[in-house]
Amino acid sequence: MSRRATRGQALIIVALLSAVLVGIVGLSIDGGEAAGEQQLVQATADGAALAGAYDASNGSTQAAATTLAVLVVQNNGLAASNLMMSYLNAGGGTVAGPGTTGVAIVQATVTETRRTFFLSALGVPTFRVTATARASTGSSGGPAPSCALCVMNPGGQGNPSLELTRSSQLTVTGAPVIVNSTDSPNLLVRNRAKLIAPSIILAALNQQVSGSATVTPAPVLGATISDPLSAVALPIIAGSKAAYNSPNAGSGSIGPGIYPGITVNGSYSLTMSPGIYVLTGPLTVNSGSLTASGVLIVLACDTYPADCQNANSSGNLTFQGGTVAITAPSSGIYAGMAVMADRTNTDVNQLDAATLTVTGTVYTLMMQAFQSGSGASVTLQSRVIVDSLLVDSSALFQITYQAAQNYGTATTLGLAP
Repeated sequence: MSRRATRGQALIIVALLSAVLVGIVGLSIDGGEAAGEQQLVQATADGAALAGAYDASNGSTQAAATTLAVLVVQNNGLAASNLMMSYLNAGGGTVAGPGTTGVAIVQATVTETRRTFFLSALGVPTFRVTATARASTGSSGGPAPSCALCVMNPGGQGNPSLELTRSSQLTVTGAPVIVNSTDSPNLLVRNRAKLIAPSIILAALNQQVSGSATVTPAPVLGATISDPLSAVALPIIAGSKAAYNSPNAGSGSIGPGIYPGITVNGSYSLTMSPGIYVLTGPLTVNSGSLTASGVLIVLACDTYPADCQNANSSGNLTFQGGTVAITAPSSGIYAGMAVMADRTNTDVNQLDAATLTVTGTVYTLMMQAFQSGSGASVTLQSRVIVDSLLVDSSALFQITYQAAQNYGTATTLGLAP
């Protein structure tokens, strides 16, 4: 075989191998790009559906709900033309506009087309990703999406109602974050902190984000919300008031009742038996562990059962360390409610280097729920309704809205969570 023929065969082999190499590189790079784009598109669809359902549940028109959903899409860096909104009744049929009467489900479909880098050489110039999400408005009897984190403070106190500092992170899933405050700023995120949610709705766009902080997606303007549990009465129980102070080691349990204070010391492991616990002073965990399953913790005052207007002491959660797990009752009038504060209790709940898990609604309407610091780790399988929230000092907060675990789904009061 001639040298020229050998060179020709070599060129053919090189060409074939080059095509294979381009394909492998293309699948790796362009495939990774497509996977990342799919995540973005799905998150955008989730946020758009939730934002649209939020607006629809407040009586807005379909056009207004779509406008709010478009803002979520644009704040995620995508074009408004990539979004298609559908407004459906409980049976899945389309509700004719322009109003949202009869709308039970809001559906958002987001489609994005991007150019490829390497696969274009093989005749694949673009890839397309699509995601669809649905959210309930609550009009069909199901739980309204409303908010996973509801920050109720209207403003006027001079401090941000929702604040993240010093590398802390707050991740919210399942429903939007809504901040009622009109203060400037009403949302403060700084010093490498991260706020991540399906959508973030502010009563006024007065947020401040600085110091390499990130907020995903960017907040949008929306209406304030009223107290979603305003009809729920504070539990009234009888019994004598006796404080509990644990030993420094060992384990034990206590029963429901009225407590001027509960303190867990040293390495002690305390179990709270199922029932209602009224705290007229602090529930303090210095270290050790606290397990409360089937429990509702009521943060009242020393004036209980009267409100806190003329109180000398008030109930609060003070977790300095250790591990705390609270799970709400699964039956009865307060099924799904894990923590409830008197509506006139303005105390502060403090977490510091503690690991806290709560399954059930946290309802502390007038309290700064969880001023956290020093690496606290908090997982809330909950709906959180609070006056304000400060996440500080590398603390990690995870709030997951899960309707089946939140107050109202298993009660006789018929309240949507």
